[in-house]
Amino acid sequence: LTPPVGATQALASVSGPIEVRPAQENPAQATLDVQIRPIAALPGTDAKALATTLKAIVSPALLLARNPRTLIQVVGQALSGAETGSGSGSAGRGWPASLTSSLVNATTAALVNAGSIPMCGVVCAVAVGRVNAEEGGQEATLVLDPEEAELPRLAGGGCFAFMFSSLLGPQIVPIMHP
Repeated sequence: LTPPVGATQALASVSGPIEVRPAQENPAQATLDVQIRPIAALPGTDAKALATTLKAIVSPALLLARNPRTLIQVVGQALSGAETGSGSGSAGRGWPASLTSSLVNATTAALVNAGSIPMCGVVCAVAVGRVNAEEGGQEATLVLDPEEAELPRLAGGGCFAFMFSSLLGPQIVPIMHP
């Protein structure tokens, strides 16, 4: 059986290590630049906040010290969210956890595919939401990768990212995005 394909889609590209502008140059490690492009409009405050979050999630998996004085650029593109405005960044209602997790997974896939950036682990993410119980007495249920139609019914949720690495040994480093 193949799992159903969700409506949440994102695309990511990686360039690097490439030459960096002197103002961004770091003599100890590569500079990681993450940019997020909404499905419509120009990137706003929400897109910049999501780029900062994505950078914090992916950075621990990269060995940036191996390429000092260079630039690694990641560009993420939201490919879904036009129905509710959720892929529009600050022009809409923000970024849902499912799109955030999709961008994390797309970024990891792009980094692994590039092969030019040394990594010590692989980051994977999943969106989780909680749907409150109906008046019929049922308990609240957890939903993995909530669809856009389910977003208004969610009582809470978030994007949970995990890093898998055989180099770091057994340790738990929780990375969460509200």
